[in-house]
Amino acid sequence: MIRKVSTALNLTILIAAFITLGCGIFLAGRAKLAALPPPPSEWAGDAGAGDLFHLTGHDIAYWGNPDAPYGVTATKRKEKPRAVIVHFTRAKPVLDMIKYGHTRDFSRGGGAFGYHFYIGRAGRIAQGAPLSKRTNHIKPTYRKQRTKTARHLWSGNTIGISLIGGCDPLMEFKLFSEWGCNGEYLTPAQTRAGLDLIRAIQENFEIPCVEVYGHGELQTDRLDFEGATLTKMARASCAVVASNS
Repeated sequence: MIRKVSTALNLTILIAAFITLGCGIFLAGRAKLAALPPPPSEWAGDAGAGDLFHLTGHDIAYWGNPDAPYGVTATKRKEKPRAVIVHFTRAKPVLDMIKYGHTRDFSRGGGAFGYHFYIGRAGRIAQGAPLSKRTNHIKPTYRKQRTKTARHLWSGNTIGISLIGGCDPLMEFKLFSEWGCNGEYLTPAQTRAGLDLIRAIQENFEIPCVEVYGHGELQTDRLDFEGATLTKMARASCAVVASNS
């Protein structure tokens, strides 16, 4: 009897410790998501004409690093942007994502991978690359992972937006789901900021209203719902605008 009680007690303690650890990870992730220090002021001063993006009603933090490689080939062969691509990430500090986009990843062939814009859970927007540069954010059309959708698009003629924590196992825990994520989890502030940003980018570059895609539409190696929520809302608003015009 004593042994059974001891075993049950140990199991209870183990479960309690596991729950406490999980809560700690959850809260730490939330804290990290909210924290984004001011960018180096000299970066905005070094930016070229047209590199910074301005959006009414939003204070965009400019993190365009003048020394970052970004997409070397995509920038060299860049075209006028023809579409907006919506991505998501797990719950990660925004600054970590921005810094990753500024450096070469030799585990992935030595390229730099990132996005022009990052939208945090509170709806704050950070610009991670100058508009004169292009970032590596979708696979080229010759790669087998590309779907038949929008074959005219590649990193050199698109603008990438990343929704931080959109696929977030820390906030929507799914133990046995793929990548710990089985859906998109956007905040209302994130959604509003995303729609505002998409429309402003399209207006600035004269991109047709419907030319917005989720990353999951373009690649088979991505979850098919990546970027779907914001993309569907953006396209739906195009229909409303068309009917009122």
